[in-house]
Amino acid sequence: MTLPAPFAPEVLDLRRATETEYRELYAFAEAIRQERSPDDPPVTFGAFQAQFAAIPDFAEVWAWRVRDREQLVAFATCVVLNLDHNRHVADVSVEVLASYRRRGLGRALFTATVDAVEACGRTLLLLNTNDRIPSGVRALERVGAESGLAQHVNQLVLAELAPDLLDRWLARGAERAGAYGLMVIDGLYPEEHFPALVDLMAENNTIPRGDLQLEDWKTDEEMLRTMNAQHAASGRRRLLVAAQHRDTGRLDGYSELGWHPDRPAIVSQGGTVVRPETRGLGLGRLLKAENLRLLLAENPGARFVRTTNADTNAAMLSINAELGFRPYQATTMWQLPLDRAQTYLRAAVAGV
Repeated sequence: MTLPAPFAPEVLDLRRATETEYRELYAFAEAIRQERSPDDPPVTFGAFQAQFAAIPDFAEVWAWRVRDREQLVAFATCVVLNLDHNRHVADVSVEVLASYRRRGLGRALFTATVDAVEACGRTLLLLNTNDRIPSGVRALERVGAESGLAQHVNQLVLAELAPDLLDRWLARGAERAGAYGLMVIDGLYPEEHFPALVDLMAENNTIPRGDLQLEDWKTDEEMLRTMNAQHAASGRRRLLVAAQHRDTGRLDGYSELGWHPDRPAIVSQGGTVVRPETRGLGLGRLLKAENLRLLLAENPGARFVRTTNADTNAAMLSINAELGFRPYQATTMWQLPLDRAQTYLRAAVAGV
């Protein structure tokens, strides 16, 4: 589709953008954040800009913006990972400021992403929506996308955490899982633990992924180095607690928390996984309790812990509910075959 010149999409190189371009994008991202989470403190510009400092070499990133004079009003990305798995997938995002919706900007940006997906030989688009912006759901339903995984962002208000719950979980874990010690990693993953972490993180593929047409995610030592580089560039703090078998030395579970020192109130729960053959010993509760105990000691400004869980992940939802996590936002991962997206766009151009 052709838009008036002031609203034509422009390519933006996220690896080499100027500070002015990053600041325009930051203002746009903050406006979208305020729509989704109006009560949260703002992300600082430094923390926002840092996320672009360590885009890995194996990631191809296309980005487009739409500006109205000096204001960025719409933005889209297409990201593909050149790894040896999931080579059919492209992650796509299209966002438009509320006051500029229903003007064709979203469709124009979506067209650019679809062209990029085709150019890089991918056949499936993955997209995300949030219930705070219902127009996104309606748009994906119109183009023929299918819900692949229904999830919730669940939130723990730390001020409401039962005072003795962590102590009880730690004591129970020591009784039931006495064969394990707890290993704490504060910050970067140590190279000497790479083999054990690679082996353990493969268990993340046991987490429900609904109807998403995805292959297992493969983590190797080079991937951990990339994750370390991204973490170092981000300025974030990360606490990982792992359960290590005292006799074999094997890591059989881990739980991870992270936050930015500039925004300590909001803490993100990263992965929590326990090997299937060791479940039933209370390792999940033990790991979460120790991680939260460390968090409260290391980050006194923490107010909320947020985690994203598949609605079908009954075991993790049960543990989180016991801790006091409650639904905060509903999110959905959608999938859209490339040919269906192209069919929709051709019909839209033809006015069908």
